[in-house]
Amino acid sequence: MMENPVDTSMMWGLLFLIFKACTLLGPLALGGVNRSQASTLSRITKWLDNIGHKLRVSNDCSAGITDVDKVKGDTVEVHKEIVILWLNIIMTLRKEERGKSNDIDRDQSAWESLSKIYNDAYQTIDEAVRRIEKVAEMAERQAHAMKEMTLLQHYLSMESMSKIILGVREEDTLPCNTLPVAENVCFFGRHAIMKQIDNHLTPTDTNSRLSSIALYGLGGIGKTQIALAYAYQKLNDLDAVFWISAEDAYSVQLSFSRVAVDALKLPAAHAHAHQENMLLVRNWLQTIPAKWLLTFDNVDSCEVVDNYWPNAKHGAVLVITRDEVIATLPIDTGIEINGFDVNEAADFFLQMASKRCQAKDERNAALRVAGELGGLPLALNQMAALINARKCTIADFEVMNYENSQSKPEPLAPTMNFVNLLANAANAIHDNDTTNVVPGLLECATSAFLECVEEDRDELIWAFIQSMKAMYHLTTSEFSRSEGEMTEGLEIRQRLLAPDDLLISLGYSWLGMAVGGQERYEEGLDLLLKAGRILEGPAGDIPTRKLVWRYNTSRNYYCMGRYDEAEKLLSAALEKANSWYQRAYGHLTFASLRMRMGRIADAKTHVDAAKDILETSEISARFSWVSSYCAYRAGVVAIAQGRVVDAIEETEKAVAIGRYVKVPTGILSRCTHALSKALAMEPSRQGEAERQRIEARRLRMQMPCGGGDLDDESDEAFERLVKMDHR
Repeated sequence: MMENPVDTSMMWGLLFLIFKACTLLGPLALGGVNRSQASTLSRITKWLDNIGHKLRVSNDCSAGITDVDKVKGDTVEVHKEIVILWLNIIMTLRKEERGKSNDIDRDQSAWESLSKIYNDAYQTIDEAVRRIEKVAEMAERQAHAMKEMTLLQHYLSMESMSKIILGVREEDTLPCNTLPVAENVCFFGRHAIMKQIDNHLTPTDTNSRLSSIALYGLGGIGKTQIALAYAYQKLNDLDAVFWISAEDAYSVQLSFSRVAVDALKLPAAHAHAHQENMLLVRNWLQTIPAKWLLTFDNVDSCEVVDNYWPNAKHGAVLVITRDEVIATLPIDTGIEINGFDVNEAADFFLQMASKRCQAKDERNAALRVAGELGGLPLALNQMAALINARKCTIADFEVMNYENSQSKPEPLAPTMNFVNLLANAANAIHDNDTTNVVPGLLECATSAFLECVEEDRDELIWAFIQSMKAMYHLTTSEFSRSEGEMTEGLEIRQRLLAPDDLLISLGYSWLGMAVGGQERYEEGLDLLLKAGRILEGPAGDIPTRKLVWRYNTSRNYYCMGRYDEAEKLLSAALEKANSWYQRAYGHLTFASLRMRMGRIADAKTHVDAAKDILETSEISARFSWVSSYCAYRAGVVAIAQGRVVDAIEETEKAVAIGRYVKVPTGILSRCTHALSKALAMEPSRQGEAERQRIEARRLRMQMPCGGGDLDDESDEAFERLVKMDHR
């Protein structure tokens, strides 16, 4: 076998060329090859071509994988199959040459035998290459996530935050842990697995590299209990043991906040600044020479590993998942957790059912239960708890359990209070929905509303649900859909509420935004002006409502080219702005206006003012969608002024923060488009520019609206992908 995949590719390529030459040259190449033999060579050439393609894919993928041990077995498998297939082809042709077989094309059994060998080899190679591709994909995604995290930490001045963190005396906060439950004193068995984990992880050695391991297997198999047992086993030897619940992105963020606020007590941490707290904890793991163990429980998505993996030089990470695929890069290795065998399961069951009423032959009864439950620890434990509660024998409970399983309680019926609660929850978080839970809340609210008795349905709550859907679909650039939903909600409110009600004003404003998003600016302006007239009355007593209306209406004006009216409204709004959010957003809106007017230097002045506001405000300001938007505007201005370095740095920042705070796809595609343009300004980075251009196109394709005409890559095309208040 060759020393590396490249050598093997060269060998395979040469063999392919030889066969290709034989096919093309025919008699000249092989001294009188008949048509039948040429047909055989042609078929074999196609085989070699197919496998050669797979080998090229394998080599391309392997080039991007730093941990070659992850694909070593599959790479060897590919090369082994190639060699075996090649030998079989040679042996078959030799038999033909020596007259041991008639013409292979006419010898059906010989051809079928060789075809089967090829098909089996190709299937094995294809499966191995697919696994290599999967590892390469995860490696690339992980490298990309690490790069973006590095950018985030740089742009958000994490280096200065490190000084704050390091200013805390370790003896004030260490040792600490966030283990979710008390130690399980009834933990049973699993000695071999515990030893495997202990042999691999090195949380107590601050001089060794980061070590990691994944426990994977079916739900209820005992993975979490094993991880908890290991954590408690190491608790007294470590400075910090952190437990991250990873069912979804929000749970991960809450867990990191608990670590930052309750365990480490980091000075810069705040109870509800979940994303910022996560960065603080990651920075702590990467900079403090402490002995730590970090556990991610119930990981169902590779995004958890991609987005929250600590880029540390020491420590240990334990991952619990049901998905074997997740137990790959960047995780060192994985251990499959299986259920107890029937005897272990019976012993475990008897130990857990300690308050049972004992009877003769209960060992056999325990074995029956263990067999029926497949040795699953969770199921056995729950069964034992029921037996303990009823203080019955195992055999008696088997009978009762069967009888009870034949009937089920009626499901709960939804009420309007429940529907209203769901809609209000969506309203409360829609501006900062980093975990994308709003669509689920609204879908559930809709279903619950329709399940309610018709005479109990509150039309105003239905209008509320429709308006929330419309606001959500503004962010996904589904402007036509948003228009329909807001129209339905507004018609209900106009019928049931007073004409000067604030909710009607809001309905006009949002409907104007939906219409303007479709570039029907005249209609949008008419609706926004109707909202403004209502805000002149009692509905305008809330200052922020009038402020937001001025910002949105000014954008509609300057999209129409009516710059004087836009400037008048913007100036009035900025004068009343008092929070960092309102002031930064106002300056960025002004920057957009100045860019449209061709006053680039003035646009830069407003961008610099917004940057100064964000940099001198709390950390949440620097870690928000406004920060990404500010970087985008700064990058666009830098592109217009030909400042290449600034253009690349700002647009990279816009994409990195945008991805992390999960801005809508349309906004992210526009940031990526700007990054592509910035990179294209640098002659040495044309390849990167092209990759970002393709990424922007890919993001557009993911949008529910289809992303418009994908061949139109103008700035205007990307502007149409974002809602009005970002144009």
